Amino acid sequence: MNRKQFVFLSSSSLNIQQSKDVMEISLDSIVNLSIKKGWLFHSLVIEAEEQYFVLKGYRQSDLLNFNHGVVTALLELISNSDKWQAYQQSLDKLVAKNIYLSSYEWEPIAEIYKLVCKLQNLGISSEQLVSPLQKQVFEEAKLLPAETISELGRSLHNKQVTPLLVNKYKKFFDEVVKNPLTDKQRVACVVNDDHTVVVNKYWPRF
Repeated sequence: MNRKQFVFLSSSSLNIQQSKDVMEISLDSIVNLSIKKGWLFHSLVIEAEEQYFVLKGYRQSDLLNFNHGVVTALLELISNSDKWQAYQQSLDKLVAKNIYLSSYEWEPIAEIYKLVCKLQNLGISSEQLVSPLQKQVFEEAKLLPAETISELGRSLHNKQVTPLLVNKYKKFFDEVVKNPLTDKQRVACVVNDDHTVVVNKYWPRF
């Protein structure tokens, strides 16, 4: 076993010490763990979002146990996250196709897709998650095509939703002011982007 490096696993990170240098890797940034076989000893390759590290000179059994410990700690970390409800709500909006999604509202969709891809890469399935909500979100996000969660995917979603919303509120737009809103104003009312201003000189004052 390699005595020149020390690895400490906490509830939220990996701390790797070599000589006087210490590297900290956040558990939720890890995207892949793989074991490389050697003649006598093996290596564990740790790939994180912005880091790459190789633990050399270990027995395979030790690395398998360590790998299991990392996955267990990561599962504990994500299972206790308070974001799962937001993930579910965003996925429901995406599937329903009756709400215009701003870039801010789109973030949880991209985030859960990225998380599920990472978990699958680490060999984690929905059965290993704690609650029914987490299992359901995992399975729903797993079915999303990669192009769906891109900015282009958001644009296509909103392009489909916009005319439906304009038609849904047609009566309101016809009667809300003295002169009915123009087509562009109606679209501006339903797009719900992060920064939207609608100007109508006949808009009632309260």
